[in-house]
Amino acid sequence: MQSSYGVYEVFTPTTQAQVNFVPRKAIDDQLVDALRTPGKQLIVYGESGSGKSTLLLNMLWQTYPAHITTRCSTATTYESLLLDAFDQLDPYYLQGTTTQKSRNISPALTAGFLNFKASLAAGLSEGSSQAETRVLPPQLTAQRLAEFLGFQGMCWVIEDFHKMLPSEKVPFSQSLKIFCDVSANYPDVKTISIGATETARQVVEYDPEMRNRVSKLLVPLMTHDELSEIIINGQDLLNIDMTRLINLLFAIQRVFQVCATNLLSTHVLRRHRRHSEEGA
Repeated sequence: MQSSYGVYEVFTPTTQAQVNFVPRKAIDDQLVDALRTPGKQLIVYGESGSGKSTLLLNMLWQTYPAHITTRCSTATTYESLLLDAFDQLDPYYLQGTTTQKSRNISPALTAGFLNFKASLAAGLSEGSSQAETRVLPPQLTAQRLAEFLGFQGMCWVIEDFHKMLPSEKVPFSQSLKIFCDVSANYPDVKTISIGATETARQVVEYDPEMRNRVSKLLVPLMTHDELSEIIINGQDLLNIDMTRLINLLFAIQRVFQVCATNLLSTHVLRRHRRHSEEGA
């Protein structure tokens, strides 16, 4: 029987896994709890390649009707961060779409959104290179963005937040309290900052008073068993037998483990012998 999936849909070393997603129960439960706690802003951190984005994406599908994602770089500013989020809300306010089945879009919110769009258009300026520069309207604040997101029951994911310059991180960190406060009226609104760092504070330098309003989730590298499950699930999804390959990989891993242990033992023995000779 031929598989209905392509190999790059099943094995995704550089993209987020969907078809072959392997649950990590302990971390999954912590993440879902943080996502469902009103007012809690979330920081997801860990080494590059640990599966932070994949884990979050799959849990968001279970807890939120929709979300928007902004990807950062060293050139990202706080203003461009807000503008990007604002732009992604267009379908929900300009086209009358809503994620809340029991709630009609507020005319006041729609009018406010249209006013922002008009301000953006009026604020466009042309430089000598004819390139257009967008100016953030003074009405577009973190609070207004939080209200627009909150009405739709959405959260805001900020990928690679650690790449932003420290000076640009500061105003965003200060806006976390605003999102917390807005959650009193819109319990689902939330920011989720993701960064490839060793500590949560390296992602967002939040104020000390925010300590109890921020959930920090460390996503470690996948374990041997979790990686094995990806391979085993993959062969079932692709309708192929990779038993020999799996056994070979495990055998190579055991060889490396034995070699590493022997090298470490030899190093420790030599140090002990050297110290003994120096002592004599």
